[in-house]
Amino acid sequence: LTWVSGCATLPEAEQTEASTAAAPAASGLLAKTANEVAARRGEADSSFLLLPDAKESFDIRLAMIENAVTSLDIQYFIWNGDAAGSLAWEAVAAVADRGVRVRMLIDDLYMASQGSQDAGLAIIAAHPNIDLRIFNPGKYRSGKAGLAGNFLTRFSEFNRRMHNKLFIADGQFAVIGGRNVADEYYGLNETYNFVDHDVLVAGDGVLQASEGFDEYWNHDSAYPASSLGESTQKDFQALREENDAIINDNTDRLSSYLGAEAARKEMFAGLPDRMSAGNGVYLQDPAQDTEDTDMRIYNILAAEDIEGVNEMYIATAYLIPRGNMLEQLKMDIDGGMEVHILTNSMASNDHTAAASQYNKFRKEILETGVNLYEFKHQPGADIRSTADVTPVKGGFIGLHSKIGVDNTDYCFVGSLNLDPRAIDINTENGVTIESKEVCDELRELIVDLMRPENAWKVTLDGNGKLQWTSNEGTFDQQPARSSGQRLSGALFQILPLQKQL
Repeated sequence: LTWVSGCATLPEAEQTEASTAAAPAASGLLAKTANEVAARRGEADSSFLLLPDAKESFDIRLAMIENAVTSLDIQYFIWNGDAAGSLAWEAVAAVADRGVRVRMLIDDLYMASQGSQDAGLAIIAAHPNIDLRIFNPGKYRSGKAGLAGNFLTRFSEFNRRMHNKLFIADGQFAVIGGRNVADEYYGLNETYNFVDHDVLVAGDGVLQASEGFDEYWNHDSAYPASSLGESTQKDFQALREENDAIINDNTDRLSSYLGAEAARKEMFAGLPDRMSAGNGVYLQDPAQDTEDTDMRIYNILAAEDIEGVNEMYIATAYLIPRGNMLEQLKMDIDGGMEVHILTNSMASNDHTAAASQYNKFRKEILETGVNLYEFKHQPGADIRSTADVTPVKGGFIGLHSKIGVDNTDYCFVGSLNLDPRAIDINTENGVTIESKEVCDELRELIVDLMRPENAWKVTLDGNGKLQWTSNEGTFDQQPARSSGQRLSGALFQILPLQKQL
């Protein structure tokens, strides 16, 4: 505590006024495209485009930023200052310069661990058209020491993080799904890149998402970054120059994205031919911490009427059963439902600690009758091509998706993993979709990920021992990237981390 007491602390927040989403833009590329999409929608309330490809997912976001004319509402768990984050930030700053209203809400976990960022956050928030807020800010702001202090002195409060991912432009289009803003989500990380899934939404689903954003934006936990310090226009220009330097230092890695504004605009204008009609419901956990668990996304989805459902496909980056999840699965499977679940192998998992806790449940999961698959860290070329972006090739590929689909043309895309942190602690968001075309495509995407060249099928042999089978053969030891990772997994498995992962 003496050590922590020397940390810089969070200044008292300035008084802020509530604000709401701007009316949908009436002009510009996004409005024009949205009107064309709506004209083909029929009686459905929304339109959707699945985004399984890392490059297209980033291009869609960049196109939305570059062509916005009225507003951007941005909500993320992570926005890194790496190549991807810097490129996206430069695009945001450019449209703010020409008058677009920007509201950015970023979770504070990674911000609090890097106290030196506070000055930069205050500078960004000083822009007349940018309002930046950080969610559930840590009291102590001195890097790793401050982060430790926040967990030591305010564990229950600080432990609840905003894991939501939402991007809305001109009130006309929204991107919802698993991707944050960082290199590994857009094929730019040389250590590892992610297979992930977002969905582009137009129509009523965007209005619902905008209302959800306003709930978080106006919550007491949304702290104004302008309270972190004073700044001038000169400071903002200096920050822009630092950001430009990061982009310039990464021109080779960013070569697939740089100078492609015209191509992105043309791609976006072609969306009416690609989007599928359906009915959507935007879901999010309450911004306010509450004991009413019925309001949480997992419980809303679990309570859905499953009449007629006899098959389900799920992909979740992290799988750690909690509560009666396994009992319910067994009941459903005994009742005739076929359930297929894909999650990370230890080898493809970017968090070995999470893999270690999942290991404890693997046999129990299989005993319910689930068809269980684990993603390969070196998948086939077709899947790898959706995660890497030329000229970058990640050292391994991880699964970051949080998607599910059943046989009744009902599916989900969002930020919700099947683990205690997502179900009980963090806040999450997502969208349910009723559309045969969208759900058929999502099912096909998951099935592709489960193929032998991309995943291990996990089974129990006649003696109840675990086996992993793929196109490489059958093995009785779980896949791992190295012996060191196996050792780390064994050590993590001893620790009582299950409820925090």
